Amino acid sequence: GMKDMGDSYGFASGMSNFANAGICNGEIIGFGMGFGGGNNFGNGNETVKYYIYLDTDGNTTGGCALNHNSSATGYEFFFKYISSYNSSLGKSTETFNAQKCSSSSWVVTDISLSAWKEKMCGEIQGPMIAVKKTDLEKFPTLYDSEKDIRIFVASAGANNNASNPSDTAGPGWITPGAVDFPIQGFF
Repeated sequence: GMKDMGDSYGFASGMSNFANAGICNGEIIGFGMGFGGGNNFGNGNETVKYYIYLDTDGNTTGGCALNHNSSATGYEFFFKYISSYNSSLGKSTETFNAQKCSSSSWVVTDISLSAWKEKMCGEIQGPMIAVKKTDLEKFPTLYDSEKDIRIFVASAGANNNASNPSDTAGPGWITPGAVDFPIQGFF
């Protein structure tokens, strides 16, 4: 799913069971109601890897390919989120990485990414990444705010990666301004 949060876009994928993810260790899973009406807390230590590819220039050709499928091209941005549980610290450490397409290759770029574990564990029950629109706008040849966005996501556990993901979804399409807009003049 995708959410237009005003100044940012949020991308997320629900999982069949996110309670074992290390990022949710000690966090409320779902909306807080476990069996018998009590809170259901995560207690796992599993690694979560989440990958998002964005095609944001209105052109589905050129650009860069998905890491696991070289024939799926046309993407301008690649975002990574990795959460690894550190048993000596008793918590997960999060790593973010943003890349842009340059000459058909992924290169690291200065885009800030964020996530909210309370939203991931409580509401989404899966990984998420948020990116500020102003960070995308720094690359006018790669990002056109008027064009539809093509999105492809992949996820992996500790033994997989972006080149060999555990699961994939997409591509999906979104028209900016067509979702999460305020209803005005209702009466």
